[in-house]
Amino acid sequence: MVRFSLARFSQFNMTNVSHLFRSGIGFLCILGCAVVLGSSEAATLSGPAKQANGALRVTINGGLGEQVTLQGSGDLKSWSDLQFYTLTGDAVTYDQAGMDGRFYRLKAASSTSGVQLPVLDNLQNQVFVAGEGFDTVQFAPNGTLGFIFWKGRDLMIRERTTSGNWSEQVVSGNGNLFQVNSSRTDWKFQPAALLLYDSNSQPHIFRVAGGKSIVHLVRSGANWGQAELIQNSASNADVTMIVGALGAGDEFHLAAISAGSSGNLTYGSNKNGSWSWASVSAIGGYPSNYFQPSYAPRWFSLAVDSNNAAHLVFRPEFRVTFPTGYARAYNELAYASNKSGQWNVQIIQKPLDDSGEAGNGLSIAIGPDNKPYIASWYNERGDGGSAQHSRLFFQSQDSAGNWTRTQVISRPDGYIAGDGEKGTGFSPYLRFDNRGRPHILFLDQGSEHFAVTGQSEYAGNIRHAFFQDGQWQVETLFRQTDPKRTQIVYPAFAMNGSEIAITGLQRFTEWNQNNWPPTVVSSYKFTFLTAPLR
Repeated sequence: MVRFSLARFSQFNMTNVSHLFRSGIGFLCILGCAVVLGSSEAATLSGPAKQANGALRVTINGGLGEQVTLQGSGDLKSWSDLQFYTLTGDAVTYDQAGMDGRFYRLKAASSTSGVQLPVLDNLQNQVFVAGEGFDTVQFAPNGTLGFIFWKGRDLMIRERTTSGNWSEQVVSGNGNLFQVNSSRTDWKFQPAALLLYDSNSQPHIFRVAGGKSIVHLVRSGANWGQAELIQNSASNADVTMIVGALGAGDEFHLAAISAGSSGNLTYGSNKNGSWSWASVSAIGGYPSNYFQPSYAPRWFSLAVDSNNAAHLVFRPEFRVTFPTGYARAYNELAYASNKSGQWNVQIIQKPLDDSGEAGNGLSIAIGPDNKPYIASWYNERGDGGSAQHSRLFFQSQDSAGNWTRTQVISRPDGYIAGDGEKGTGFSPYLRFDNRGRPHILFLDQGSEHFAVTGQSEYAGNIRHAFFQDGQWQVETLFRQTDPKRTQIVYPAFAMNGSEIAITGLQRFTEWNQNNWPPTVVSSYKFTFLTAPLR
């Protein structure tokens, strides 16, 4: 049951008259009458209140996990969806300037409301993340939630309106067929792609198109088509991975990595009216003599500040030495920016010795102060090359350009293999919410040694850290407890004012450790989930 009350608002006072009627919808009128939904079982809508900047604020209260849609009307006849909320148990606010005389109401969601689609989790080995997973799930300015993925050979988009209705479209084809490539590398990612919404909530998708080309796809009406074919003139080989960002004035920015152990990191933008590309740094892939771990590292990221200056973090080199007969991995964390007018590259973290990884998991984002911040994974390795412990770090820059590093977390949440507790922070993804708080999505790390094969490493258990009240708060949003058999590949997330949306790829693996290299049989399931934003 839900309860309503009537309120009248002016700039000087507000009075309330309760118990008007009962229904599934509540109303609120700014500079007029307001019907307020409220009960112990449903969300409550209160206000409005005048803010210092002249905007009027509506406040919504409700229980943890409750889902509602805020709607607006000018005449109490036609209503439009303004924002979908998954409530956190704390009050959320909706501020709007110049909306005097507009009516508002809450529409309570239910398990049967809205147009729903079949879940993707059941389509084993048919649905895959798009490339690195960065920028593949987004909230548009109008509140629409969208994410892209590959289904079979088709690149798809799913979108949810603010009223909770879902839709799905084919964006383009020509993807790869799922296949087992070898006894060790038993999966192949589809072509890299990313999703960006412009200031008008128009979706734009960029995807690797073969060679040095990147295709820009835009929806016109109900259909998707090619807006342009972008040629990366600075790449020294075929483009394999891309990340992107939308800058001020709806200008697009892309960073790309070319194939091979001697590839390069390039950056391009259309901010001067046409696409211009530059080579930022040489960049190396895995050496051919290195036994790669089973997880999927994420090792370059792009962010753009309010001045349309670009900021990159990346792994400039992956080096392997054999001083004791064992492969000892080494890599560093590099940062680059063109805010001075030219690209400047800076190494901001190195391993403690010649066996460790500082640049195999990283993400960059622009904070509310228009400065870059970095989430990074550090994996310390022993003399024999095996993982000893890993940590998640948060790195900030001062006005002189110096970086300060603080530890976010060092321990996994029950994700432990045969070697015991190893650490956490793998595949970090950093974003800031509309309150200016940093949020990091990340995975735990596990490892196990075997008589024939040496050490195998794993990453899984989707976890979420956010900074509040002077400290990092951490929660586990998707739990896994068997590292050898369950992992996550390329988790990604987006946020609005009340909800976090997460995508990723579950990997289920059976290992035969009696061979070298070990043989594996894996299957994959795409994962999408939402949770209240605390």
